[in-house]
Amino acid sequence: MGACAGSYYLLDAVNARMTFTQTVAATKRQTNKWGFYTALLIEGKANGDAIVDQLETDGVKRIITVQPGSYGKVTRAHAVTGLLETKSVFFPAVEQPWWEEYLRQMLSFPAGKYDDLVDSSTQVLSYMSGQNVATLMAALSNIQSFNKNTGKKWRR
Repeated sequence: MGACAGSYYLLDAVNARMTFTQTVAATKRQTNKWGFYTALLIEGKANGDAIVDQLETDGVKRIITVQPGSYGKVTRAHAVTGLLETKSVFFPAVEQPWWEEYLRQMLSFPAGKYDDLVDSSTQVLSYMSGQNVATLMAALSNIQSFNKNTGKKWRR
């Protein structure tokens, strides 16, 4: 995800069941693919801490371990809903290999079978925007569907 002047741009997504080694390799591929980045967020659950250790050993920089805390995925999603409602989040207008699954997970959340892309998106949006889950959770409504009607380089 990239950001500029209060807008957020989903640049790429990876969604696959991976082993530890595959996850480390995929993370390194993404950091190399996009070059400059200010932060690499990794959730400190499951094998996240071990992945961070390996990436740091391999020389990957600017890693931030994200601790989701006691708030659930739905609450975290509510905290960044305002960014979507105000059309501050942009998606590639050109179809990407991951787009259909991304959209499926977003539109079926929280009842869908899979939600990893939703969870990673809400965590990065929360981090980048400085949104505080505790103060926003009561005020925000559920995630709305995305508007695909732009025809420009990015859709809101």
